[in-house]
Amino acid sequence: AALEAAAMIGKAEQAAALERAMNVAAKEREAALEALRVEQKALLQAVVKAMGEEREAALKSAAISAKAEQEVALEAAMKMLTNCVMADMLMVQQAGNAARAAR
Repeated sequence: AALEAAAMIGKAEQAAALERAMNVAAKEREAALEALRVEQKALLQAVVKAMGEEREAALKSAAISAKAEQEVALEAAMKMLTNCVMADMLMVQQAGNAARAAR
């Protein structure tokens, strides 16, 4: 009877130790899952930030490119206008010369 009682106590102690070990393992698993959630959240924030910075850089690049194109177009328009003015002055000069020659 004493042996049976000792065996029962031993089994109860083993069961209690196993339960404690399982509780510790469950807490460790929860802590690991929480750490993983925090890491995933930080990674997602980093990705969103990087995408925002990339988008901003692309918009700045597009704006710079558009500005450069506008400057080229403005320069071409100024040259064309200068050429038109010079052509008009030449026509006026030729008309003046023709009028003098007709006199």
